[in-house]
Amino acid sequence: MSFNYEEVKKAYERIQPYIRKTPLEESFYLGDEKRNYYFKLESFQRAKSFKIRGALNKMMTLTEEERLKGIATISSGNHGSSVSYAASLLGIQNAKVIVPDEQMRNFIAIAGTSEERILYLPYSEVDLAHGDRVRITGGTFEGVEGIYQRIRGVRDKQVVVCIEGLVAVATATVPAYLVEKI
Repeated sequence: MSFNYEEVKKAYERIQPYIRKTPLEESFYLGDEKRNYYFKLESFQRAKSFKIRGALNKMMTLTEEERLKGIATISSGNHGSSVSYAASLLGIQNAKVIVPDEQMRNFIAIAGTSEERILYLPYSEVDLAHGDRVRITGGTFEGVEGIYQRIRGVRDKQVVVCIEGLVAVATATVPAYLVEKI
């Protein structure tokens, strides 16, 4: 598959209303007198990855008939979360994100050990850039670290825990006295 500058420009114009302009930062550690290295901070995208760009562009080029049939991906990481978020932005109702068995087993094992009320939210509903980094000091989740923040539609602050390698975010209501800032 090959593409040219005009196709890249059209893709950018298509997705531009949905993406954030992210900063380009020079590395303090890489490079020397002859070379500078820069990082494009795509983690500032709402989906926390550059993969939202490709997911949006592909979905925006689907015909109406293809959109109605739906979309699917097998991914438990940034691609899966980007596909899910892009589908919600574009109103694609039939979007399936299939999580590989081993990662889903790990998620169920961790989440299933609690009798606490747990919410499962898509990344698009949680802004991990806001809130305090905390550790839970007692109860079922003792030792678990996360972000302490208010979730839309929930009265109490929640501890948001991202389970490595999964598209899901779990939150639990934990008494404030069991939460310490780290």
